[in-house]
Amino acid sequence: MYLREHEDGVVLEVKVIPGSSRNAVVRTSEGGLAVKLTAPPVEGKANKALVKLLGKMLRVPPSSITILRGHASREKIVLISAVDRAEVEERLEDAKEQLGKPGGGKKKV
Repeated sequence: MYLREHEDGVVLEVKVIPGSSRNAVVRTSEGGLAVKLTAPPVEGKANKALVKLLGKMLRVPPSSITILRGHASREKIVLISAVDRAEVEERLEDAKEQLGKPGGGKKKV
């Protein structure tokens, strides 16, 4: 599962695809979460764009989002603090149309 509880909030596992033609959030064929970013994977630009996009999607301030693991990798583990799993699940459910179906159904974010 790409979402689990943590003592400080919720941990989200995401695959980042930097250098994409647009910012988008999609479901992977395995049911995980992939984030396409226009930002290049240079000097932390993609990481900053990821934090900003997740904050907007989950309706939390960017200061509540911390990349725990994967700073230099496409596979990232992100902590969202100040929310619980139910809130994140609800916000992801609200964004269901944005996330689409496995392997498709994308929406600009």
